[in-house]
Formats: sequence, C-alpha cells, structure tokens
Amino acid sequence: MTYPQRLVHVVNDLIAANEFSIAVVLLHTAAEIAVERRLSEAFTERGIADLEDPIGDFLNGFNLENDRIRNLFVAVTGDQIHNQPFWPGFKESAKRRNEILHEGLTI
Repeated sequence: MTYPQRLVHVVNDLIAANEFSIAVVLLHTAAEIAVERRLSEAFTERGIADLEDPIGDFLNGFNLENDRIRNLFVAVTGDQIHNQPFWPGFKESAKRRNEILHEGLTI
C-alpha cells in the first residue's frame, strides 16, 4: 500500500469521528503526494529525469487544481486528468480545501 493510500484509510477514521474539515485537507494532501510521485515516475519513464529538479523548482506544490501544475502533469504523464468524470467534484473539493485552510471554513 502506498503512503497516499494509507492516508486515505486514515481519513475513514476522521469521517467516523465527524472531522470532515480535516478529512478534506488530508485527502488533498494524499492527492498531492500521489501527483508528485507520478510526475517523478513520468520524468524517469520519458528519459528526462534530469529535468525533474529544475522544473520542480518552479512549482509551488502539486495541487492539480492549479492550472500550471495540471498542464505540466498532463504534458509529462499524458494523463488527461481534467477530462475524467470526477474532475468537477475534485475542483469543488479543492476550493473547499482552500477555504478550510485559508478562511477557517469548517464542514
């Protein structure tokens, strides 16, 4: 089981304890870790591992809701993630996550 998958399991306990805001934040953390790892794999698969660190220096995280990060993810992995059925829900959840962290929203 990967680390992001383990975090998702922890979220189940948070939901059972009605800790929904923390659950949202932790799920997005898990997603960002998974994105970072997938990008790293894709750089290696494409034979451009030497570009991973220099490109990474330009990033401010791995949140796919960020257009620049998503565009890089799509270009490097070939995964058109923004065309997946879950994408609108992910975008809404990312907005909620930002409101939790930056505006104190509780859910």
